[in-house]
Amino acid sequence: MYNRSRISKCRLAKMGFTLIEVMVTISMVLVLVAIAVPGLSSLVQGNSVTSYSNAIVGSLMLAKSEASKRASIVSLDVNANWNNGWSINDMSQASPLIRQFDGIPASYQVISTTLNLGFLNDGSINRTTDYQITIEPVDGCSDDLVRIITVTPVGNISTANGSCI
Repeated sequence: MYNRSRISKCRLAKMGFTLIEVMVTISMVLVLVAIAVPGLSSLVQGNSVTSYSNAIVGSLMLAKSEASKRASIVSLDVNANWNNGWSINDMSQASPLIRQFDGIPASYQVISTTLNLGFLNDGSINRTTDYQITIEPVDGCSDDLVRIITVTPVGNISTANGSCI
């Protein structure tokens, strides 16, 4: 005859993990995390740069369309620097503010040709040369993390990758 209590004790002993198995599993997970974290940081920075450049391009497009709609000069005005935000203003109105935008975090550097740009009612800008805005992270910059936004004198807006400054 079989002893039931002896069989049950053997099964219970085989149901868990040994300390060595747990330690090996934890060390494998730690190695995988150590490999993945630097790549994840670069991915987050790349997404942030793309997001901020898209916000600026969107505000440029808003200024251009508002200039056409209102048949007046509409400007994008930076508040001292891009970290403090920027606004879209109709220069023909007593209260010119159309929209205010939040600033870009100080961990990203934004350099532009000037701190304001006006769009005329035909969609062109009030400059005879290209207007450029460069966005890059302050720390850990690499060429794939740099975006250059260009507005041509006729009002075409484009975005391209650039190189660190």
